[in-house]
Amino acid sequence: MMPTASAVAASRRTAVLLVLVMCGALLPLSAPMVSADGRDASILVTAIPSALEVNPGEAGEYTIRVRNTGSNPVTVQIASSEEATQECNAYTSSVTQIPGPIDAGSYEEATMNITLAQTAEGECDTTVTVTANEQATPPDVAGAPAQESVTVTTTAGDGSGSAVFGVDLIINQNSKNWNGEEEIDYLVEVENTGQTNETVNLVVEEGTGPGCAPSSSFTVTLSETSVNVDQDDSETVTATVEVPEGATADKYCWEITGTVANDPAQEAKDTEGFDLEVPELRTCTLALNKASVSVNPDDETKITATYANDGNADWTVYASAVGSKSSWVRVDGPSSGLLPYDNGNGERAFDFIVSPDDSVTAGSESVVQIVGKDGNNGPIECQADLRIIVGQSRGASISVANAVLSNIEPGSNKSTTLTITNQGNGQDNLRVASSIAPTGWAVQLDASSVSVGSRHGNEKSATVGVTVRVPTNALATEEIELIFSVLPSSGGTAYDTVSLRVTVAAIHGLEIDTPATDQTGRSGTEVRFPIDLINEGNVRDTIGLSVVSQTASPRWDTSFENEEGMPFTEIEVEPQSTTTVYLVVSIDGEEELENSRLTVRVRNKDDPNSQDKDGDGIPDNQRQAEFLAVLSDRNFSMDLRLENTDTATSGSVVLPPNGQQTLGMWVRNTGDGNDDAVFTLGGLEGIATRSMVAYNLPVTGELPVPKGYGIWDLGNGTFVMDPETQEPLHRRGPKRR
Repeated sequence: MMPTASAVAASRRTAVLLVLVMCGALLPLSAPMVSADGRDASILVTAIPSALEVNPGEAGEYTIRVRNTGSNPVTVQIASSEEATQECNAYTSSVTQIPGPIDAGSYEEATMNITLAQTAEGECDTTVTVTANEQATPPDVAGAPAQESVTVTTTAGDGSGSAVFGVDLIINQNSKNWNGEEEIDYLVEVENTGQTNETVNLVVEEGTGPGCAPSSSFTVTLSETSVNVDQDDSETVTATVEVPEGATADKYCWEITGTVANDPAQEAKDTEGFDLEVPELRTCTLALNKASVSVNPDDETKITATYANDGNADWTVYASAVGSKSSWVRVDGPSSGLLPYDNGNGERAFDFIVSPDDSVTAGSESVVQIVGKDGNNGPIECQADLRIIVGQSRGASISVANAVLSNIEPGSNKSTTLTITNQGNGQDNLRVASSIAPTGWAVQLDASSVSVGSRHGNEKSATVGVTVRVPTNALATEEIELIFSVLPSSGGTAYDTVSLRVTVAAIHGLEIDTPATDQTGRSGTEVRFPIDLINEGNVRDTIGLSVVSQTASPRWDTSFENEEGMPFTEIEVEPQSTTTVYLVVSIDGEEELENSRLTVRVRNKDDPNSQDKDGDGIPDNQRQAEFLAVLSDRNFSMDLRLENTDTATSGSVVLPPNGQQTLGMWVRNTGDGNDDAVFTLGGLEGIATRSMVAYNLPVTGELPVPKGYGIWDLGNGTFVMDPETQEPLHRRGPKRR
């Protein structure tokens, strides 16, 4: 006979255990084994399964397998008996026999049924004993018989049954954990294990087993308190547990009992327990006093986050910010603290400092989650979004394309480019300024302000041209440094500066002036021809002088001297200045009025320009002059006296600014013939102007002075003129004025 449906259901609940036991039963070493000596009988007995759970009033079936491990066929006798206990009084077993012999090495099977009374409970061990007799073939003689036993354990299930009525309650998931739900459902399968249709009444009561807390604050309802179940069928009923707010962490138990209402004896019933584990819940809700803030980069603002305990116990909450921009937000003070339960009213507040950087464009919005964690690295239990609108940061840098503008010729200019780059995170207007250039220099910017985009975009930079003009009188040794700044459009402190160094090109320019090209001297004397070396360039030059030709033969001796009378062959002339030197010619002739015409070449040795662009036959870095030296033994001399001064040759005057004074001056030709006087004025350079007047005309060159005295009319300040010749009246004598 096969096990009843309730037994099968019970078997399902212990499927894992039975599989393990059955697998063990199949192993040859799991049961006693008697080996035969010679031709004695030898068998191995196995029960399949080794244990069953059977509902009271039902029967369970075992398979008894007998294997012949001897060398001859055997016949067997099978008997069963229950253990002598009170529980086993409600257990009855019966076993079938194996007809015929079992060949050596083969096995046969018998069936054993164990029937449980309606009142059966607990468990009972049933022992199956198999006696084997060897069937020898003449002339062989049968050996000794063999006897082996195996024990099975049958357990009374929690269902009930009889020939007519039976019910079994099955809850596949009878233990659950609460995760904060308001209701928990348990599915209860009500199975009819009887032989007729049944009405089953269902009742739920508080469980009182070990470890179960009082559950009076919970509400348990059944979707149906009475169900009609057909024979060999089942119905599902839902048991719903309503969890009260603030339920304490503990285990809560209930029992559901199903009773067959139409059983006259009211003995067909079953009870199944289920429980709910309420853990310590650490949950919360989070509210921010400001859901959105606007903050400039590197500025700070404060928000407050209030955490409310939605769990069922005190716990420590860790406050923090998460998200890609969480570094912008920090807790002001301790970042953790006890969040009290306080019967569901517990709260704790944390202050957060919000200080964004300018890694995003001004006006951008970034979202940071303010969270509450159960433990520093624990799960997030609550969170709220904080929207941060980033303001504008300001700053800029400036660079120059060329750090040096070199070799600008005086009166010319050169240009370069300034690059202004926005270091802020938003569009901005920036001012560009230059330091003040020295007097005579000029600096011009193409623009004094620029508009640039955010440093996070493609329009963050702008360029400004700058032109530097060098004054016409700039020396090659001059060098200036200009400082360019980028500032806020409203002024203030510069964001950044850059320097530009400017140098002047060396310009060579040489001219000469020869105020006296003809001179007369006595034989054996020297005449001095003044030569003004004019450096029109802006750099000190080395000037070399040489006599390249003269007409006298043999040649008259020549040399060059500076104003101190020191001979030289080359001399340095400062830029934009004049130095006077002298060609000294020795009068070496013998005949009166014998002469030599000399050609002097003046070369700028520092000027490499040896071209002849003007086609005069003289390189452009050279100048040429001609002088005439004449032999004459006449006396050539002049005397000079000042009028109304301290002495005849010196005087002093005191002048106010812009004042002037005229001094009378006598010139006496002390030679022995008429001659021309050449005047040189020195002193007071750059302080006062000086001029000479004769005959109410400025003296700029040679002044004829006849031999003798000039007669000066003190009344009208002029020379006395000869009425016939209209020349100064003079007499041959020792003086002329």
